[in-house]
Amino acid sequence: MSATLPITEARAQELADLEDARALAQYRARQESGETAGVPHAEVRARLGLERG
Repeated sequence: MSATLPITEARAQELADLEDARALAQYRARQESGETAGVPHAEVRARLGLERG
């Protein structure tokens, strides 16, 4: 008999939620330390050559 529990849909969702929360916490920590910088939507479009017009 396996020592691990089966991954049910509910457990998979719980794991996904925990991973999302961890990723968000890490991102917010990087924001606080100044490691990340936002880019305005219009600038992203321009960089990708997606200017409207």
